[in-house]
Amino acid sequence: MQQQERQSTPPVLPGQTAAEAVPERPQPLTPDTIPDPPPAPRAADDTSALTAEEAADYAACEKAIDHYSQATWMYGKALQALQAIRDARYYRQEFPCGLYAAARDHRRADRADGVRH
Repeated sequence: MQQQERQSTPPVLPGQTAAEAVPERPQPLTPDTIPDPPPAPRAADDTSALTAEEAADYAACEKAIDHYSQATWMYGKALQALQAIRDARYYRQEFPCGLYAAARDHRRADRADGVRH
């Protein structure tokens, strides 16, 4: 029997509609969402309050840094997966002659050409 996936609904606070209770979906990180550096660095002794635009740019920069950390971690895990495949020879049934890397690269090239395996 297939178990149905239950979705939790966020609680509706007093004075809030159900639509307002739905959490905002995170927006994707794209190059155009990351601000360009200023033309010149601010003075080190500048302690003025951030403008609304600067605060938004700061949040976008922090998001980009967090995304980079996650992507770097995933890249490291992918390298560990490749090592596990190689060392445990998980490909041995599909590629008994040991040409896993060549076959993987061939499949990747086919995917780039729109061919699905």
